[in-house]
Amino acid sequence: MIKINGISGFEGIVIATAFVFKKKKYSVKKDKVEDIGAEIRKFEEANFQIKKELLKIKQNIDEEESFSQIKELNFQIDILENNEINNQIKNVIFKNHFNASYAVNLIFKKFSKLYLSMNDQQITYFEKCLLIIEEKLICNLQNILARDLSSIYQDVILIVKDDQNIESFKLNNKFIKGYISESGTKISKMAIFTKSFSIPSILGINNDISKIVDGQNLILNSFTGEIIIDPTSDQKILAQNKINNLIKDQKDLLIFKKHESRTKDNHQLNLSSSINDPKQLKGLLTNEIGYIKTDFLYNNVNALPSEEQQFVIYKKIIQKAKHRKVNFETFGIENIHEMNYLKFNKIQNPSLGKIAIRLQLENPNLFEAQIRALLRASQYGDISITIPMITYLDEIKLIKKQISIIEKKLLKEEVLIGDYKLGISIEIPSVVIMLDKFVKYVDFVIIKTDNLIQYSFGIDKNATEVAHLYQPFNPAFIRKLNVIITTVHLANKKVIITGDIVDDELFLLILIGLNFINICMNPTSFLKIKKAVINTNKKEAYKLVKKILKMESEEEVISLLKNHSNNY
Repeated sequence: MIKINGISGFEGIVIATAFVFKKKKYSVKKDKVEDIGAEIRKFEEANFQIKKELLKIKQNIDEEESFSQIKELNFQIDILENNEINNQIKNVIFKNHFNASYAVNLIFKKFSKLYLSMNDQQITYFEKCLLIIEEKLICNLQNILARDLSSIYQDVILIVKDDQNIESFKLNNKFIKGYISESGTKISKMAIFTKSFSIPSILGINNDISKIVDGQNLILNSFTGEIIIDPTSDQKILAQNKINNLIKDQKDLLIFKKHESRTKDNHQLNLSSSINDPKQLKGLLTNEIGYIKTDFLYNNVNALPSEEQQFVIYKKIIQKAKHRKVNFETFGIENIHEMNYLKFNKIQNPSLGKIAIRLQLENPNLFEAQIRALLRASQYGDISITIPMITYLDEIKLIKKQISIIEKKLLKEEVLIGDYKLGISIEIPSVVIMLDKFVKYVDFVIIKTDNLIQYSFGIDKNATEVAHLYQPFNPAFIRKLNVIITTVHLANKKVIITGDIVDDELFLLILIGLNFINICMNPTSFLKIKKAVINTNKKEAYKLVKKILKMESEEEVISLLKNHSNNY
């Protein structure tokens, strides 16, 4: 039995076996075979088995909600069905008596070079899929166990060394019960995605990841950030009892479904949901979708999604929302290097580079396609549009001008446009300083606390080494929130707050004390936070915040809040 510790992501407790994700390793030798007929049949069988596996995966994906994944699978299936490729592989086996692995490697290299010489988005993506299928075929031919996340069919805890290359949609697998990564922090990309899919996670365990071997029994407790390798029977029983208690606690929270979100002293709050993936719409309890990222449309795709593709998905989201208000955030991908259809200069920290609205303003077609699709979809429900990563005032002026031009084009085309509101996200400190000017040009603002903390304290969200500098309870950050809400309320505009810390009951005391009304959280935290609202007295919270604004350290703030909570 070994214990290791990391940074808690989404909180929960899991008992399952380890599934260590590694890139498949194989070597290809130029061997001759005597039975060329058997070798050709071996290749055909490998091709058939992989195609069957891909079709099975495709059946379990919602085509409209996950069109990018469907596209990738279709590209891979097209390669397997490509007669020219298949015939050339068979000819190499037949004429030269080469083994199937070498024939696959030889022909795929030939086609890869051909596609690399062409400067075309679709072709470049096709070349990427060629490499994936080549790997699958050779591993099948050499009987190497494939470690495809989409092919997991038993309960596992997924272990990864570098989570930057794990595609988020593959985490939406009912058999992935937990997630452990060598890298990452509480607000890194994969921490957010594990929360979206309600997968307990621990990140930033550094070199200790090598202690976990594939197939080992594990207990993951992300409340404490502890992983137990090869636990004893007593430890398993204790963990299972905790799991049972958590299940009971979740059931007990159901009684709050019909309660209003009012404090003890009768102050109403508006609790909404933040959505990273349309799949989270199922079973949604909040009356409003305060924030939905549209990045899922741009991740792991071969080309920019068209206006029509976006329109169909936005319309479906609005209809699935069932008369709820829906706030769409435009394209805001931080890891632009995932976008193989656009060319960028490599930079060390993409979150400080040309992303979100910075990228859109330099690519008018990208911006126009998304805004046109959103405006067309606005006739089907009550929507808002949020522009992320605004830095200076001229940006929002330019954006409003461009949206006005797009509106006129649509009206000229006799396209119906519904009422909608336009807002900006507050992430960059420069916006906070000039907020009294910004609010004149928008209907609302949304505070993205994860990014605002990152840029305020000068940290990289994925860097474990500086994870301790993620300090949402720091008085400096709380003072910043106080400035924001005071400024926006003076302008009589709406302010929404979202981010990982919003799901914390202790931080809720600060938000209520600061007079935040519109709080947007992960759907999994809704009932927990609603219960905390009902048990909070706003006057008491206000008194706490007055003290906090005079404090000097995060430790003082947390101590005060915990003492208060323990006394009530």
